[in-house]
Amino acid sequence: MEAAPPAGTEANPPVSPPPCHSLAAAASWDSESGSGGPESLTSLLRKLLEATDLEPKLEELLTDIKRVQEARCALSRELQECREQGETAKRELEELKAEKLQLEQTLYKNQETLQKLQLQCERKGAETRRQKELSDSCKQRIGDLTNQIQEEKLKRRMQRLEYEKQVEELMAKHKDLWELYDKKRLSVQIPLMEERKVKLIGEETEVQRKLSRLQEDVEKLRNQGVNVTSEGAFLRSPQAKAAISLFEEENIRSKQILDKTTERHRSANEIYTRLCQEWEAARKNMSEDSVDQMACGVGAEGAQKEQAGALQEEQP
Repeated sequence: MEAAPPAGTEANPPVSPPPCHSLAAAASWDSESGSGGPESLTSLLRKLLEATDLEPKLEELLTDIKRVQEARCALSRELQECREQGETAKRELEELKAEKLQLEQTLYKNQETLQKLQLQCERKGAETRRQKELSDSCKQRIGDLTNQIQEEKLKRRMQRLEYEKQVEELMAKHKDLWELYDKKRLSVQIPLMEERKVKLIGEETEVQRKLSRLQEDVEKLRNQGVNVTSEGAFLRSPQAKAAISLFEEENIRSKQILDKTTERHRSANEIYTRLCQEWEAARKNMSEDSVDQMACGVGAEGAQKEQAGALQEEQP
């Protein structure tokens, strides 16, 4: 690169060797111009002046020398500028190398950071997928448990309805016995049955005593030889047999009534005890309102049946 000439100066044409009439002068010109110093120029001028075959013009030579010197100065300045530019370029190159190294280090660090971030991202993604799978499984399990709870609730509800139905059927089945064998009514009927039993036993005893006394009287009369033909005939008559059969039938009927009353009383006590146990078990499993409603319904129906039974007993 050639530097521009300084302002106010014209561009000097390249220096050409002066015209030489001999090869020796040309060689000396080349050698002297190649050295490039002021002494070489002076010696060159001296040689030219001494040459007999050359007739250069002094002014032209001076002009050429001046132009050569100016060109040399310009080339020196350009060389200095080139050196300075070279040093500047070297410094810039060093700075660029340092910046490149720094950028490479930064790139390496960024790549390491990127790899770490990618690993973290992959771990986070795996953790997120695992948590999502766990959440889905938990949701599925919650749904299954909810369905099981609903099914269990429905099953319990059906069981409760079935149990309530069974209790209602049981109450409807035993409501008559509940009122028929009521404690108050039984407490009233049992003494009456006991009195009737005692009365029947007394009547039976009286009849047996009368029969025994009649038989003793008949035996005494027979032993005394009293004519008891009419009485014996009466005792052997169908009327006496009918009376005796009537007494025996009455005695048997009284015993049957007593046995039936005793058996009825015993069965009534058993049924009353069983109903009390069932009622207590039903009250534990049912709400108080339903129990009270069922008890009120049973009590009302029992009262109606008791009134109907009382009316039937009053009729002959």
